[in-house]
Amino acid sequence: MGKKDFVKGMEAGAKPFEQKFKELSESTEKVGEKINSRLDGLGDIMDTVIDDLSDMQKKELYHLNTPYDLKEDLDEDEKEILAALLLRLSEFTENNEYQKKFIRAVNAYIEITTPQAGLDISCIENIENVSSQKILMQTAMEYLYLADGDFSFLDDLEEEVFEHFCVNRKGIREIEGYIEAVSNAVGKEGIAEKYGFVPEEKAEEGKIDADTFRLYKEATPYDLLEDLSEQETDALCAVLSALAEKTEPDELQIRYLEIMKSEAELDIDSAKGRTPEIDGIETDAQKIILQVAMEYGFLGNGNYDFMEDELFDDFSVNKRGIRQIKDMIQKVCDEKGIDGVIEKYDYMGVDEEAYGQGAKESGKAQKPQFPEDDGSDISEACADQVNIHHHYVVLTDYLVYYDEKVFGDQRKLYCVHKKTGEKREIPVNVADKDKIKACNFCGHETYLYFIDDSGIYRAEISEKELCFQKMNADLSIRRKYSEEFFPQCNERYLVFMGGVKTTYFGGETEKRILYVVDLDTMESRELLAGEDYSDESRWAYTASEFTGFRLMGNMLYYNASSGSEGHCIFKYDLTTGEKEQMAELTFSNYDCFNPNDYVNDTTGQYGKYIFCSQDKDSNNEKYLREDCFYDCIDMESGTVSSVILQGVTNAATFSAYHYVYYLLKNASLGRYDILTGKKQMVMKNTKAVSYYDEGVFRKTRTPLIAKSEIQLQAVGKWVYYKEPHSYPEKIHKIQIDGAVCTERKFEV
Repeated sequence: MGKKDFVKGMEAGAKPFEQKFKELSESTEKVGEKINSRLDGLGDIMDTVIDDLSDMQKKELYHLNTPYDLKEDLDEDEKEILAALLLRLSEFTENNEYQKKFIRAVNAYIEITTPQAGLDISCIENIENVSSQKILMQTAMEYLYLADGDFSFLDDLEEEVFEHFCVNRKGIREIEGYIEAVSNAVGKEGIAEKYGFVPEEKAEEGKIDADTFRLYKEATPYDLLEDLSEQETDALCAVLSALAEKTEPDELQIRYLEIMKSEAELDIDSAKGRTPEIDGIETDAQKIILQVAMEYGFLGNGNYDFMEDELFDDFSVNKRGIRQIKDMIQKVCDEKGIDGVIEKYDYMGVDEEAYGQGAKESGKAQKPQFPEDDGSDISEACADQVNIHHHYVVLTDYLVYYDEKVFGDQRKLYCVHKKTGEKREIPVNVADKDKIKACNFCGHETYLYFIDDSGIYRAEISEKELCFQKMNADLSIRRKYSEEFFPQCNERYLVFMGGVKTTYFGGETEKRILYVVDLDTMESRELLAGEDYSDESRWAYTASEFTGFRLMGNMLYYNASSGSEGHCIFKYDLTTGEKEQMAELTFSNYDCFNPNDYVNDTTGQYGKYIFCSQDKDSNNEKYLREDCFYDCIDMESGTVSSVILQGVTNAATFSAYHYVYYLLKNASLGRYDILTGKKQMVMKNTKAVSYYDEGVFRKTRTPLIAKSEIQLQAVGKWVYYKEPHSYPEKIHKIQIDGAVCTERKFEV
């Protein structure tokens, strides 16, 4: 057999196996594809596991590699230096997106909104606390590391920056290790987010929108873990236990009790059989306990019949407070269903920045706010300190007033604690104290603002040291200044009146103009009312004339002329710049938004209502009348109504909370509730009215009511007034508690 015959024989013998080999190869390829697919899937699973582990371990990772707390371990001056230092360091680097995010997170965490520019870095040498220097050193190194991912900046910026720090080489190596540990685990993104990281898993899992979060925070204006003492917490547990014993809890109530045990850490089971002790608990705490009890009961039956039980007899919360709780429970149910009453406690204690920042930047965080301050949180000790000092500023824990009884350098600014009545002086370092006026102060929460010709000043009014600091606001748009600014503010905006010089008919005058300052960016802008008329126009003056304004959230309501069309109420959205005319005004209520130039407050605001007391002193004969009346504006609907106080004639009026007070010539003092329409006689005979003699032979004493001589003011549950022409000064105090009103002299 030759070679060719051998090859042919092999080929012939292999042919029967060719199909088998082909089938086996295809089968092997399929198995390989399946194996590769499984391996790829396993890789995805491993990536997911790693991501999940990273999220769970981030809090611990940041804690281990940041052995301090910027907010807790730095004092206020050091926080200011840190914010200014980061701003100064941005001049030495490209300031990429990671670095920008890092600066925003740090400033938000230490609550510095306006870092000072141009810091002299050598000032760090004056910080005696070595730990504070090390904190600043690590934060600066973290920021600079985000530029190139290495530590070459230590050599590059040795003279300009790091030679001013008293941190040894060992400390620097330790900081480098901290930074590299975070970078290796979560990269630059992790370093950039570490001070803005929200470790609460519930905030991540819930994924509710910002509006829902704000609804829940509004419906739960307290933190059961923080706002109740041990005694008050025990009372709450006893109340819930007592309610649970009376009727078998249903499914919703069981869920409610469970969330109270888990989120509020309430030991309800241990309170079984214990009688709730409500007497002696302060009103604010009683209201919290009552709201929780009402929510629990409502979840069972959908009504409030259970409140007839004697268990609720010991609560001292008034009817208005109870109505507010009911309204808020109903609002949550209407918008989020009955489950929302339970779900909202999932977010108790969660920082609002977790949800609010994005909404705030988009302009949705601020909605029209209609505050309902009724003075119920003001103690008698506090009210006695403030008494007839008008235009006081209401903050979260303090009332602030300016003592106008003296002049010049003797005038002083005070803050008085609402609960304790403790009074402290607030230093105001302004050269010309004669220009300091009470109508140039305003405040929101813990911040007090003061405006004068040179700029805007802010002080935080708290248990800490009080000190005004000038804010870095651009106010160059003002060319001619008024002495009275009547500012209003909230957490986002500061609005005040100013003036600019204008020319018409060949002469000069000053137009009132509103100025709006964004407290986040410190940018200011001018807001003109009415239409845009040229200075040569006949309406150049009146078209931009404000008579008053109210700031509510991001909405600005103001009263202004509109050319030849007369006075109107406008609504202006400070976020979008949209303007809307709400209502036209008659002559009688031009002053509805007016800032008060007099001693007695004639305009008031409560909830959605703006009201202005009017009397027969109007200059227009059409409105001369003996009866007193007030004009009321519903800020939601824009409707304007006038109400005559029947039987109240020739009276001097002033406003407080949701009341219009009136002092009659017979020296009696009454009040009208704008919410209920009911009148109440507060005192039948006061000493607030002065008299003069008439007649030559038979003299008669005639009562005199003049706004310039009458000094009355409501503070909390008390009305104070100065007895006319008394020397030494005599101040009387009237306590108002339902239908029971008592008066006594108050020693100044």
